[in-house]
Order: sequence, then C-alpha cells, then structure tokens
Amino acid sequence: MRIHVVKIGGSVISDKSKPFSIDYAKLEAIAEAIGECIDRGCIDKLVLVHGGGGFGHYVVQEFGSVESSEAFLRVVEVMREMNSKVVEVLRLAGLKAFGIDTHAIAYMRRGKLFLDTATISAALRMGLIPVLYGDAVLDVVDEVFRIASGDELAWELAYAFRAERLVFVTRVPGVLRRGEVVRKFSLSRDLQSMDEVAVRGHDVTGGMRTKLVKGIGRIAGVGSVYIVGHNPRVIKQALCSEPEIGTQVVE
Repeated sequence: MRIHVVKIGGSVISDKSKPFSIDYAKLEAIAEAIGECIDRGCIDKLVLVHGGGGFGHYVVQEFGSVESSEAFLRVVEVMREMNSKVVEVLRLAGLKAFGIDTHAIAYMRRGKLFLDTATISAALRMGLIPVLYGDAVLDVVDEVFRIASGDELAWELAYAFRAERLVFVTRVPGVLRRGEVVRKFSLSRDLQSMDEVAVRGHDVTGGMRTKLVKGIGRIAGVGSVYIVGHNPRVIKQALCSEPEIGTQVVE
C-alpha cells in the first residue's frame, strides 16, 4: 500500500486559548483540499492524525499533569469528543473518515510509544481513512498515565507503514530560521539553528522543536516529510508534488 500520513495541528483547527472550540472553516478547507488530492489520484491510502488543541491540552493544563486517573479519564473523554467532531466534518466533505481511539491501540513501555496497527491496516485495505489523535495512554511497564502527542503518533505511524509521504499541517508556514522559512531542514544538523515559535494558549506537548525531535530514529523509514501551513493550495502541493512554501525535513 502507498500510504500518506497527514497530521493536522490542534492549534490549526481549534483555539488553544478557547477551550473546546473547533475552527470549522479551517477544518472544512483542509478536508476539501485532501478530498481533491484523493480525487486526483495523488493519494492511494491515507491516515489522518490531529492534535489536542483546545481540548486535551486545556484539560492537562487544568489538572497540572495527566498523572491522576481523573485527569487521564477526562483527557480521554474530551479527545474522543474532539475526534468525533473532526470526523463529522471530514465525512461531510465526502471523505470515508473512520475515527479510532488512540488510547485503544497505543500504549507505552517506559515512555516509548508502541502501536497495535492491525485495525488501521484493515481499515486502509477496506477503503477507509483512519483518523487518530493525540491522547492519554497507559504505560504498561511503569503503570502510569502518559501523553502520546499527535506529532509522535504521526511519526510512528509513518514509520510503521513506511509511508510514501508525511505532511504536518501547522499554523506557521514551515520551520523558521531568523524569521524565514527553511526550505530543507536536516534533523542531524539543523536543530540548534531553528527559531522556536511561541505557543498560544494551552500546550503541553512542546512546539516545533519537539515535533522535529520525534522524527529522530523514525525518518529513515519514511519517503518525503513536509511541514507546511494551513493554506489549502500549499497542502495540496505538499500531498501531490512539492509545496511552494514549506519545509522538507530530511535526515
């Protein structure tokens, strides 16, 4: 299977400073752009991941951590709610979106993420688009609750399925250096020279630097990796060819 993985930033489709709000206009525009790419034949199989935005991040911030069972269960509850809203918009745009609870197929062992990909693989073979999300998960060795960020999940899925393309849709146009978009960014050479983008509202999983670090050890198994903004035209370019503005991430 030729697989694309797309991670939609939670801060793109929701406002981290306004709890439990979805930016439907942006989400609909992204859904339509993805649908056009599928219709054009650019995408064979697709896995979508979205971040926690003003849902999961807000809850963890309110509790101070995800260490308690109360915090864990609340994160699971609100992220399932967010996923349901995202899937509904995708379905209305004509996409065969199938929401999968991340906490049901993902777990950690001493902080390292593992996935049971059987359900995702079957869904892809059956013509569906699995939609997962950043979530709270169990660490089955340490027996604690942890956060599996949408970024880490996207990298792990792309690595596990040897994705042809991994695209991160963010609220900034790419990786920045001295305020300018970097066209090509090397994980092994450029991490110390990038700008860190200020985070608006609630964020508990880190910013652009953390997004990139999660690719170390995983990028070798992925075809092309792009970080782009949420302009629908640029998203379509990133999925089908090469974006006019954005960052290609390499080893």
